[in-house]
Amino acid sequence: MIDRVVDILDSFLVPGGLTLAQVVGRTGLPRSSAHRILDQLVRTGWLRRDEFVYHLGARVRDLGAIAAHEQELRAAAAPHLRELHASTGLAAQLSLLDGSDIALLDNVAGRFTARVSGRAGDRFPAVHTAAGKAMLGFATDAVAEAVLATPGVEVARTRAELRAVRACGIAFDREEALHGIGSVAAPLTAPGARPAAIAVSGPIQHLDMKRLVSPVRAAAHKITCALSCSPSAETIGYVDCSWPVYPRHHLHPLNDENGTTVA
Repeated sequence: MIDRVVDILDSFLVPGGLTLAQVVGRTGLPRSSAHRILDQLVRTGWLRRDEFVYHLGARVRDLGAIAAHEQELRAAAAPHLRELHASTGLAAQLSLLDGSDIALLDNVAGRFTARVSGRAGDRFPAVHTAAGKAMLGFATDAVAEAVLATPGVEVARTRAELRAVRACGIAFDREEALHGIGSVAAPLTAPGARPAAIAVSGPIQHLDMKRLVSPVRAAAHKITCALSCSPSAETIGYVDCSWPVYPRHHLHPLNDENGTTVA
């Protein structure tokens, strides 16, 4: 069945639409089978029908736009990830927000840091990673609230962390995602883009988080400028906040919306 669906979608890799007869001619499928699959693809948005002619649907265009964006994002980030890895000696990563998780899109690492930083395609709970918090801090309220509603999330603490991320433009984790591993991350804030972030990760005992803030911010700024290509991108406008605001065990109390101390 999957092969038949692929054959039908492949038949649309030509300008304009196709009639049922043309689809049958291109795929060699029985007319009844082709008609049934075409109707299912129309109902699910992969195709649309205009009278007797079928066209690629919105879901195909959306999928193509996502793939193109990811390719553009990786290309824009790649030289800055390499530079960040070279200057810090740590794994430098590019991640996207995917539901309540982050998906690792690219990872530049050495022989040692590759073992502790994950591979492209790996997923981690967003609220347990520096990259995830960086993205959620600048995501829409609807996106952030959906993640906060995930079972097991400490809502008050996470809200306080996300407020700190939004104020400082930087996020941290100390062994929250992986035992023995720490991370510093910054969001990529190109207008209208899918939530993304870069991070550096490595053994917690070797991380100087204060020293890492500036290079991570600078790399995120360069990538954001490359993606947005506009004069307005030249100034990100973060307040000066050069020390971790919310390490795993908070150095200072943080309050929730009602003024109640949460840590």
